[in-house]
Amino acid sequence: MTNEQGIYPAPNLCMAYMILFKKKTKLATQRFGAGFTQPQRRGAGFTLIEVLAAAFLVTLGAGGAFALVQRTVSFTSNAVFQLEATYLAQEGIEIVRNIRDTNLLKIHKGVGGEWTDNLTGCEAGCEAAYNEEVLTVSESRYLKFQAGLYQYTQGPNTTYKREMRVVQPSDEKLEVAVEVTWEERGRSHEVTAATELYNWLPQ
Repeated sequence: MTNEQGIYPAPNLCMAYMILFKKKTKLATQRFGAGFTQPQRRGAGFTLIEVLAAAFLVTLGAGGAFALVQRTVSFTSNAVFQLEATYLAQEGIEIVRNIRDTNLLKIHKGVGGEWTDNLTGCEAGCEAAYNEEVLTVSESRYLKFQAGLYQYTQGPNTTYKREMRVVQPSDEKLEVAVEVTWEERGRSHEVTAATELYNWLPQ
């Protein structure tokens, strides 16, 4: 508003505003107590508690993500070892089966021998490579790996050990169990395969 000349605010009106403001402040003080002050506009910054809470949540989330990644890597690594050990256990079964079949073929051709030749004496554990025709008493040796093949003579040691146990509960039956063991990150693991073999020649 302007005065009669339209230039300056009317002094009486300004005084009226100041008196009204003081009255309102006095009423608020009487109503809410002497400690009443006008609300101040909150700043746009963060308090220390807010910063610490945000840092805690970020750390917690990052820690959970790291633990998940580490566990996934561990499971993936163990799955690879598990797959190779399963293959080695099955290979051990086939080694015993091949020795049995070789014996039976010799008998069928009149060469003679017993169908359990080179398979006995393994109740406590024997070992043999893929290209061997005789089970020998286990020496708890590590399998070696070279040119894509596992054996005991060439190449660097692997982390695997294999033991074959053969039990003959009757004249016409063999019970075979192959155990492959290895260690990974300080933990011991094992895989076992088992089967039964029979004398399939007609009596």
